[in-house]
This record gives sequence, structure tokens and C-alpha cells, in this order.
Amino acid sequence: MSSNTVLLEKKDAVALVTINRPQVYNAMNEEVWAELDKVFEDLEMDDAIRAVVITGAGKAFVAGADIGMINRTDDFNTCRVQSRRFYETLNRIERFPYPVIAAVNGVALGGGCELCLACDFRIASQKARFGLPEINLGIIPGTGGTQRLPKLIGKSRAKMMILTGDPVSAQTALQYGLADEVTEPDQLMERAMALAAKLAAQPRLSVITAKKAVNLACEADLATGLEYESEAFITVTASEDKKQRTAAFLKK
Repeated sequence: MSSNTVLLEKKDAVALVTINRPQVYNAMNEEVWAELDKVFEDLEMDDAIRAVVITGAGKAFVAGADIGMINRTDDFNTCRVQSRRFYETLNRIERFPYPVIAAVNGVALGGGCELCLACDFRIASQKARFGLPEINLGIIPGTGGTQRLPKLIGKSRAKMMILTGDPVSAQTALQYGLADEVTEPDQLMERAMALAAKLAAQPRLSVITAKKAVNLACEADLATGLEYESEAFITVTASEDKKQRTAAFLKK
């Protein structure tokens, strides 16, 4: 990588991605977005990696977009190019073949919250807060917040968060379904990495097809989803993993 604003560590089959601008609470500028996209592009080509954990350095997950970057973006063409680039990065993360876990150690606001929404799971420290405060800057969420959040927590709660701009606590996020688990701060990374290791140990083809099938359920009509599931089931039934695991089960 060209700089250290996004760090990558690998432990066995798990990759740990850390947004590393703690001096500005990991606010995401153009460089962070570009590096994050490149990291996931590279991970897609790494056959050894089967799960990813994303977190933030220091006390924050991601405090949102860099306000200086937003202030400089005041013409339609620049905004269109940036928005499309950021949108494609989060799509890449959402469609990553293997599970992606957000380990939310502090505030996850604006683009940070939208980054969480693109992940498969969100494990939050008790100190975490989630919010989409863009309306307070005279804008709206622009990298999936208005679309992914209602699908996750429902239309009314999503409107409340987006239209007021007010953040919610980790416990409220858990109640809403925005967070999957809440842990003590000192247990967050241990829990996230343990879950990642468990998921990474699951059969490769089954994980890829099951994740794609569930994502499709939120995007397509029922008939399309059922057709994909049926074909995917046929594919995994013929896999070597299935043969080995069923044989092992029958020996018990």
C-alpha cells in the first residue's frame, strides 16, 4: 500500500483490516476510500483468506467522511465521481465472497455507519454509537445508508435516525438489529476474531453460495431467489466438502 491509512494483517485464514487515522477519529478521505478498495480487491485474489474483520484504530471505528473533503466537493461532476467510487467500494465489501465482520470499537457515523451496513455482521463495543448525521450538514447519506439501513432495521426506525441525525447507543443498535452482539470493550476484538475464525473454518463453497443466496433474498423477487438457491444446492451437493463431511458425520 502507498501509505498507512488502511492497515492489513493476516492470521491464518482471517484478514484484519484497520482504518488508521486515529488523530481524526478515522474520518474517511479520498485516500482511505482508495486504499480500502484496493485492500479488498487484493483479498478477493487471496485464496488463503476466508473471513475479514474491519475495525478502527484508537477510540473510534470511523467518525464519518472527512469534513474537509465534503467541503471541497461543491460541483456536480466531482460529487458524482466521488459518490460512485465510494458506492462501488462498499458494494465490493458487501459482495466479498466470504464473511466480513465489523468490530465497532467506538463511533460509527456517516460513512462509518454505512461501512458497517455493508458488512455481514456487526459486533459492537458497549462504547460504540451508530448514526447517520449527514442531514445536519445539509446533505443525505450517499453510500448506501438510505437503502441498506431500512432493510436492516425497518423503515420507521431508519427514517428516525436519518431525518434527526441522532446517533443510537450500542444497546439500542442491538435492539434494532443494527448490531448483532454487544461486548465489553476489552473483549471486542477477541470475539470478532473468534467468530471470523469459526466462519473461516466452514466449507468454502457452501459459505460463498449461502452468503450470495441470502444477499439475493434482499435484492430480488422470491422466484429468482428460490431458483438460485435450488441451483446452488445442487452445486454444493456435488462438492468434495459435502462428501467428506457427510462421511465423517456417518462415522460418529
